[in-house]
Parts: sequence; structure tokens; C-alpha cells
Amino acid sequence: MPAMINDRQVFAQFSNHGELRTDPTNCTNQQAHVALAQATDLYEIAQRGGPNCVLRVSIINLLYPVTIDVLHQIFSRFGTVLKIITFTKH
Repeated sequence: MPAMINDRQVFAQFSNHGELRTDPTNCTNQQAHVALAQATDLYEIAQRGGPNCVLRVSIINLLYPVTIDVLHQIFSRFGTVLKIITFTKH
């Protein structure tokens, strides 16, 4: 009987390999490693809350009131919120 997850059939296969290695000469692997290194660096900077961690948010077609508390609740899920400034553009 096949395995089911959330009413979907899944296929599982076990490997006899003790270790899996990638080919470092593969161009796709090199690009992926560079992208991963850059993302890791940016994440570490964001976690420190350095001076370069600025997020500008524009809310268009506002349907519900957006307060500072709402913005803090949303963005604090992704890291430390140091400051929130709001303004209305007419």
C-alpha cells in the first residue's frame, strides 16, 4: 500500500549511501552555493539589527486600518523591529 500524506500519494526511497556529495565543478551548484552564502550573510546582518536593516513598506488599496501595533506584529515574526515610522501620502 503506498504512503499517503494529506490525501496525496507519496513515494519514499531509502539510500544505501553513507554520505552524499555534490559535484563542485557543476555551474548550477556553484551558483547555488554563492546564493546561499549571500543569503546567509544578509540574514546574519539582519539578526544583528545593523544600520543597514531598513524596510520600506507601501500599503496600497487600504481596506482595513493599519496601526503601528499591526505592523510590529507582522514584521517582528522575521526579526527584531527597532523602529517603525508611518506617514500618509495624499
